[in-house]
Amino acid sequence: KKLNYIARVKSLPILLLTRRDIPNVTALAGLRIATGPAHSATFAAGELLLGGLELPFTRVAQSDAAAIELLQAGAVDAVLLHGVEAFEGTIDAQRYHVLGLSAPQAMSDTFSPALIEAQTLKGLADGQGSLETVSTPLLLAVYNWPKNSAKAEKLKQFSKAYFELQATTEDAPELSATIPGWERHETSKQALQALNTSPPEIQ
Repeated sequence: KKLNYIARVKSLPILLLTRRDIPNVTALAGLRIATGPAHSATFAAGELLLGGLELPFTRVAQSDAAAIELLQAGAVDAVLLHGVEAFEGTIDAQRYHVLGLSAPQAMSDTFSPALIEAQTLKGLADGQGSLETVSTPLLLAVYNWPKNSAKAEKLKQFSKAYFELQATTEDAPELSATIPGWERHETSKQALQALNTSPPEIQ
């Protein structure tokens, strides 16, 4: 493989924002969903998730704030978003809500279940508890340099510094977390093994 990863940085929840009169995902059949440009992560997620549900829909190549503006203008019926940061602007919770999502069993290696606290979604979640959706990993990826090359040695030094820095923070990601379908670069494996043998103190 040309690409390997150093670490899994965090998980990004996938959120489907739509009008209040649309009660569930199946009600979006035949409607317009902004899933982003063809090269975007949300487009890929839409093709996998909604395609896995065999849901026919019209794709609109807008994402994030631009897509939300289209929804508010009535130009699309739903927006697929990556991460709760997409809700930084003001969205009328009386008119819109976020639908729960689940991944087809065949895609359990690609998507993981995720729970988002209702208060995080600023009134856009139905009910007062948690919204059930899915998430994808945000990873730190690198070119698969040959093990004994000069660039691989630099990558090992970078991995060592990255792991040591992350290990000294209380809210650090799980550094040993693996990613289905991806291989950690060999030099990063070595740096992580060395860290686990002699971990630094948390400041």
